[in-house]
Amino acid sequence: QVWQDSGFPAERLTESVNKSHDLFEIYPLLCYPCKIIDNGGMVRSPENHGKEFKDTQSKTYLNLGIYGTPKGIRQSTDFKTLHSIREWESFVRSVGGFQH
Repeated sequence: QVWQDSGFPAERLTESVNKSHDLFEIYPLLCYPCKIIDNGGMVRSPENHGKEFKDTQSKTYLNLGIYGTPKGIRQSTDFKTLHSIREWESFVRSVGGFQH
């Protein structure tokens, strides 16, 4: 089973859905908008990482929920669950996203 909740910049939707398909082939996906408010805390806009906080900013992110059994497991192939999840997490970080 895979249970992933990831937030990422809205402009990365197509790339994120394609990556999810390549890794898991789980459908349907849950996708909804969320507003990320950068107050200089733990969740920062990607362009502000490592910079001094100056002013509150907000950006539209999307949350993508991937829940279910990957196609590789459903078809009884040699599916590497942990490897695929780590690759997904790395991808999410690379596009300025985060795990929920």
